[in-house]
Amino acid sequence: MERNEIELRPSGEWIRTLPVEDMPAQSWWIVRNGSGGVERGTGESPFLGVSEPNGERTSDDVLVVGCPEERAWLLVGAVSCRRSPTYLTAVYRSRTLRGIRVVQPDLREGDGPEEIVALRGDDWRALLRRYGELCAERTGARPAEREPPAGWCSWYCHGAAVTERDVLAAADALAARRADFPARVVQIDSGYQLRDGDWTGALRPGWPSPLRETAAAVRARGLEAGIWTAPFHAAPESDVFRAHPEWFVRGRDGRPLLVRGFTSSLWATLDASRPDVRAHLAETFRTLRSWGFSYFKLDALGFAIPDGVFADPAATPVSALRAGLAAIREAVPDAWILGCGAHHLATHGLVDANRMGCDTAADSVPKIEHAALQTLAKFWTFGRWFAPDPDVVVVRDGVPDGAARISALAGILTGYAFSGDRVETLPPGRLALLGRAARLRVRGVRPASGVEPSLWPRLFLGALADGRSAAAVLNARDEPFSVDPAALEGFPAGTPVEELLRPLGAVDLRAFSVPPHDAALLVPATC
Repeated sequence: MERNEIELRPSGEWIRTLPVEDMPAQSWWIVRNGSGGVERGTGESPFLGVSEPNGERTSDDVLVVGCPEERAWLLVGAVSCRRSPTYLTAVYRSRTLRGIRVVQPDLREGDGPEEIVALRGDDWRALLRRYGELCAERTGARPAEREPPAGWCSWYCHGAAVTERDVLAAADALAARRADFPARVVQIDSGYQLRDGDWTGALRPGWPSPLRETAAAVRARGLEAGIWTAPFHAAPESDVFRAHPEWFVRGRDGRPLLVRGFTSSLWATLDASRPDVRAHLAETFRTLRSWGFSYFKLDALGFAIPDGVFADPAATPVSALRAGLAAIREAVPDAWILGCGAHHLATHGLVDANRMGCDTAADSVPKIEHAALQTLAKFWTFGRWFAPDPDVVVVRDGVPDGAARISALAGILTGYAFSGDRVETLPPGRLALLGRAARLRVRGVRPASGVEPSLWPRLFLGALADGRSAAAVLNARDEPFSVDPAALEGFPAGTPVEELLRPLGAVDLRAFSVPPHDAALLVPATC
């Protein structure tokens, strides 16, 4: 595998087009990256074949182009995000690759560019894994030595109407079923706060006890307490906004910049280029940690990089975000931090985990599938950047059997298994499936080599903790999928195969297929 350093020099808006003369002209196959789940709601696969004669395809941070017939692949990617995101665009004319445009829009005159590397090789999966390693080497980021905890999140049961009673009932149910589902964390999601931004302030009706007492009650049941915040945002009616309007990113008119968030509130964004704002963030999280919370979900991080005016004229949206995240990380060094909605490379080294795709939904099979597939498309970050969060596992009654297995498989392939259900209401079979999502773990996950352009992969390879090779099928299409034994890398020839997800036990691959919108987990049989 060849690696080249590419130097960017200032040019207008920091735009450069990289030549690709040494690539086959018909490099029509593309792997795109959507940082933070930019494919949300579309279901579009990041594995694309160029069909139109003239066109452009843009990707966040990293882009792979290539010619499968000649096994020639080129990866171009940013390995830093200190001050600006990087956007890469493959430019085609007459269905021929003409160049790759690199844009780093937030860099200022006098800034050094974000570092770009180019890798060439005959396996696009290996190029992406090597790119993930290079990013980690450059930033010094390493995933937490701790495994992600299993747990429960209130949002998919109760939404913004969650009450203290709901949370403690869930804690009781988890404690009583620890042998079935080894949960460690009870995470309160949005709905406890009276006003966005006042995370340690007034609570909504339904919370008769202070948060300190709620956390203590969860811990008394042998579980850890977790809590949701959107730490960089505040509603205009919040105490923090009314007391300190100068703390917020401004628009060109000099007034605080307001955006429509995904709660019922308008949001202003804290300007973490200010030392007093960083002190406020640190104090907020030190307080929550002192109250007994040790798991923090930091949501809406994608909203935290607005195109506005910062107090520090040298700041950029990314540099301010990183300064604020660093203040939080330093304030709670022993806590687990989950980022959500973030530009992933911008959070390198500052979070333990990141949501990797869109939200799931218990009432939507496509959303369950897209949440899993968007997460698995970023397989090259697993074990290299941070723990990958695929959103919660939903296996409740009403979720079709196949979709429940897909949701559980996402937990197995990422090692991140939070329940979004009322576990006390789960039938025995669904509770057992949730338990498998928490106990089974496949490492070294990667798509099988035979990915079809413009379609999501269906076969992923890896290994269980006991060293056995594993093959996971996630069939989000409308037709059954039969597994070709030749595609099962690492499976000893002639060894019987068993299925673990249902579980079916021993299966004959000659007669076995995975139904539409269903999943399976295959391993060599132990006897």
